Amino acid sequence: MPTNFGAISSTTSMQTAAESTSASNLASGTVATARLGSGVADGTTFLRGDQTWDVPAAGGGAPTDATYITQTANGSLSAEQALSSLATGLVKNTTGTGVLSIAAAGTDYASPCVVDVFTGNGTWTKPTGCKAATALVTSAGAGGGSGRVGVAGGVRGGGGGGGAGGMHVHTFDASYLGATESVVVGAGGAGGTAITGTANGVAGAAGGVSSFGSWLSVPGGTQGAGGTTGTAAGGIGGRGGLFGISAASSGNGAASGASGAAGVASVVNVGVSLPRGGASGGGVTTGNAASAGGLGASQSGTYPTLAGGTAGTNPGGNGGAGTGTTAGRAFGGAGGGGGGSRSVAGSTAGTGGAGGIYGAGGGGGGASTGTGANGVSGAGGAGANGIVVVISFL
Repeated sequence: MPTNFGAISSTTSMQTAAESTSASNLASGTVATARLGSGVADGTTFLRGDQTWDVPAAGGGAPTDATYITQTANGSLSAEQALSSLATGLVKNTTGTGVLSIAAAGTDYASPCVVDVFTGNGTWTKPTGCKAATALVTSAGAGGGSGRVGVAGGVRGGGGGGGAGGMHVHTFDASYLGATESVVVGAGGAGGTAITGTANGVAGAAGGVSSFGSWLSVPGGTQGAGGTTGTAAGGIGGRGGLFGISAASSGNGAASGASGAAGVASVVNVGVSLPRGGASGGGVTTGNAASAGGLGASQSGTYPTLAGGTAGTNPGGNGGAGTGTTAGRAFGGAGGGGGGSRSVAGSTAGTGGAGGIYGAGGGGGGASTGTGANGVSGAGGAGANGIVVVISFL
């Protein structure tokens, strides 16, 4: 009997030790949730400090009826403002309430504008919400005339410079404009072709007209005349026109010097940003003295400084091209320089320089000396194309 009681006592001690193991003795494994505390352990309960599984009290966490800003609507919230419900645009916050809305152009912020640049013919389309539109229309410059070729002892005049294109600016109430308006951009006039053999020079071509619909039309510059035994006329600068009303003239091309004198520089206009005219070509006197061409008119002042085309040197140097403005900007370019002349029989005179973009006139070509089929005068420089820029205000 004592032996049996001893066995029973030993078994009871082992069971008690197994049931009272300290958590610090657990090296690995998972403890069943029922061993951690009393109550039901599931996804909706938490373990309290008194080792009881319990459900969180109502109102725990962030309140569902508070005002939130969310990207999209959330069904579990009752007072959120979803950004997805707003139209596309700039978001405005209302002081005091914090309510978000889409800002109105012209009311909450300055109205934006749309700028359309045309360097060739096209169609302007009125933007949605357009209130006014400003059209800046520049026509094309004309080509300079070529120089005369003549025999020694006679006057040989250089070609006249081409006139610059015109420029006009006007703002229209958008309600007057159509849904679309045609845009025409004038092409620069070609320079007069060089002469071979004894003959007067050839006039350049006039610059093309630029227009915005039927509302605004600006004539191009007139052509420089070909060199003669007298004075070759420079081209007249274009003038802006609105409903038949004239506007300020752009730069005129320079007439050639009298009696075969040196080329004449084209005059810088008073109006800033307007295109400049081309200079005339150099002539040859009865005393057989050759000369340089004229300097093309420059563009300066508060606007970008643009150098006029350099004068063709004596003898027979080519006139330099007038400097153009940055592509796409509605500023007039500088005029082309005149070509230098040649007094030696059978020689070739200098060509006139091209006008700079936009709308400047080309320089006149230099005169030359020759008989029969020899001797070549300088060709006139080409005028620059125009440009039309339309700024739409929303």
